[in-house]
Amino acid sequence: MLHDEMRINVWKDMAWGNNIRLAISCRTDEASKANMIEAARFTFERHHISCSLPPESILPVTIECAQGLMDDLWKCEVRPTEGAGTAGAMAAAQKHLADMRAIVSKKLSIVLP
Repeated sequence: MLHDEMRINVWKDMAWGNNIRLAISCRTDEASKANMIEAARFTFERHHISCSLPPESILPVTIECAQGLMDDLWKCEVRPTEGAGTAGAMAAAQKHLADMRAIVSKKLSIVLP
């Protein structure tokens, strides 16, 4: 039987170009030396879908496991395609806007809200 302690690790594989490797492992309840199991390769099956229901999940994961996956992908320089950029970039933009507001306020002798 599996614990909820599943790990999904991701790393860059420079030997095969700019690929990313993924490994899934879980701890077991067994009190033996082999208390870690790893996922084998996935297989794909062809299905003819007659409705727009999403496919059944093959790997339910906890929020903590998903966060670890996201952190590893970030370390591999994978970023969301949508969004406002990194927190550092947003902080820099906010500081720049505050500086510009201060200049405008001083040059025009007005108090900005």
